Amino acid sequence: MLLKDLITVAKNARWVASVLAPSEVTDYTFRRTFSEESYIKDKPINAARLLKAVAMGEGCGTRLGAELFTVGNYDNKDEVWIFVNGICTDRNLAIFNARCLSELFERTITVTHNATHGIVSDLVECAFERTLDAFCNVSRTVYREVVDELFKGKRVKLIGHSQGGIIVERVLKQLKHMELGIFKNIEIYTFGSGADEAVAVKGVKQEHFANTDDFVSRIGVLSFPQVGDVYVRDSVGHLLNRDYLEHFASGYFCGKTSRLYHLAQRSA
Repeated sequence: MLLKDLITVAKNARWVASVLAPSEVTDYTFRRTFSEESYIKDKPINAARLLKAVAMGEGCGTRLGAELFTVGNYDNKDEVWIFVNGICTDRNLAIFNARCLSELFERTITVTHNATHGIVSDLVECAFERTLDAFCNVSRTVYREVVDELFKGKRVKLIGHSQGGIIVERVLKQLKHMELGIFKNIEIYTFGSGADEAVAVKGVKQEHFANTDDFVSRIGVLSFPQVGDVYVRDSVGHLLNRDYLEHFASGYFCGKTSRLYHLAQRSA
């Protein structure tokens, strides 16, 4: 599996330099309000730097536990919306991403903050942690939160971006060990997911969104057949707000047909 990860990274290395490149603007107001560019302190890296880091295993084993907090002040009633962030996301950016989600869907968002170690280490983790770390502390935190809310009778919307998609995939793998009727109350949504495996759990609905030239999507969600619906946009860009939610909110990803899109419209 490690060799497979190395080969996948090498095949897609030419896209790594553009991992932080901006997508074309489709909503100028959204871009001015929610673009994460001022939060990103990492400089772009080249393919040689990443391949060296992957070969050295840089960043592996650095994953710590997640911090849980909520953003937004909406009455979710019988729902819980859980967000797991992606690469290059410190606490402030996780709050900013969650605020964008909260305003888009008019829901309070529970954030399980997956700490960043810098772009190189984060990208190496995306390549390796899928096979080296069976069930990390962040995954355990998300899993407990999902199960606790389900047994309280809540419906759970679980959203993962980037590395968050890998964590969501791990949660699904744990749920797959059980077959419970309450799983019909789980919905999974990922953006630019780095997960390298599709996990089907009976009753769980899934939708995935990816940019064609997003390096993380290319080594993850776009590299194998998915469970559920996959919506692909011909574009660069990996940031959640700027490169995914801006275009999602305008219907450019799914032709205004996805379940998640209709949840946003119901809130409008």
